[in-house]
Amino acid sequence: MRQGSSQNPLAQGGRRILFGLVILAVVLIIAGIILVKYWKKTETTQNPPASGDELQVHVLNVGQGDSILIIAPGGKAVLVDAGVPGSGHVVLDAMKRYGVDHLDLMVATHAHADHIGGADEVLRNTKVNTVLDSKVPNSTRTYERFLSAINETGAKYVPASPGQKFDLGGGARLSVLAPVQPFFTKDQLRSGANEPNANSVVTRLDFGLRRLLHVADGRCRS
Repeated sequence: MRQGSSQNPLAQGGRRILFGLVILAVVLIIAGIILVKYWKKTETTQNPPASGDELQVHVLNVGQGDSILIIAPGGKAVLVDAGVPGSGHVVLDAMKRYGVDHLDLMVATHAHADHIGGADEVLRNTKVNTVLDSKVPNSTRTYERFLSAINETGAKYVPASPGQKFDLGGGARLSVLAPVQPFFTKDQLRSGANEPNANSVVTRLDFGLRRLLHVADGRCRS
């Protein structure tokens, strides 16, 4: 009677499973290393390293409104919104207090009075190089005063678009994330919503590993 040298089928199956798990583990480790290297490379490419100097972000008290003054380490200054009508002096006082003699960029997130109400006063009383706006109109006197002030002062008026990046120096960068075209239209919005809000300018401030997202009164596009 011949005796075969065949092994236990269960043992063979177990070894195959173990071998497969080892291969899977190796693949996952390699993939993880590649992803980490890619992530680090992407972060380095997209965002300059922070200088180590001070980045200032001042949320101004403009009542029932919105206004943020950003002062980068290199001295460049950005104003995100200017509060309600009559609050331009709050912005101007803050600029004087923090030693800012002009604005490199003014971001008007959308054409509502609680966000651009004081913008005309700021524009007429300090140098503003560039005004960034969604250019989604609003038929109000506040918005008309805002546009008139831009025209009268000669500030560069540009539409906001995802992908725009403003290098503020010292490792600080402001990126535009929205509005995304085509813009939301009235028939796409729920009752009570409106086009200026839905198409607000959304920005992200990067400084090294720190990020500040400003969504204004906007919404995310699904």
